[in-house]
Amino acid sequence: MNRGTAFLLVIAMGVSGCNQGESSVDRHAVGEEVGARYGGYDDTIAVAESSGADYLAVVTRCLLRDREAMHTLFRLTKFAGFDCASSEGNAGVLHDVLRDVGERFFAACLDAEPTDVQDEVRSMLLYDMGWGNVEGLELSELQRLYPKVFPKGYDPNHDR
Repeated sequence: MNRGTAFLLVIAMGVSGCNQGESSVDRHAVGEEVGARYGGYDDTIAVAESSGADYLAVVTRCLLRDREAMHTLFRLTKFAGFDCASSEGNAGVLHDVLRDVGERFFAACLDAEPTDVQDEVRSMLLYDMGWGNVEGLELSELQRLYPKVFPKGYDPNHDR
């Protein structure tokens, strides 16, 4: 089994709820994929590290549907102090995690966070999805795509 197949198998297990007995082999396979996929995000990794987090390990655990890791990723998003380059990397990772773990799990984890953390995560997702930068892209389109992450009453401009 190649790494890509192992990664997809682990993700499928997570989506189906079979991650209860995840093994170190599963974590290793996902960890290798995460390292290959995000290892070049040096700025993002460095800022997270300066906040005391092993970014790649956190993302690996997120992809294995670990709620505590999701909490850590969301808290890093709000409080790590990401600058332009590192923020862009983190925004892309958040979007990838959303797609990989599924909206239901992602939104359930996000809903458990304080409002200021939720707002920052949503802001980063909107940035990565191109809202405000892609002509014609309406918030309503993203709300149809991700109704749990961007609920109907959500206003991205409420604090601006």
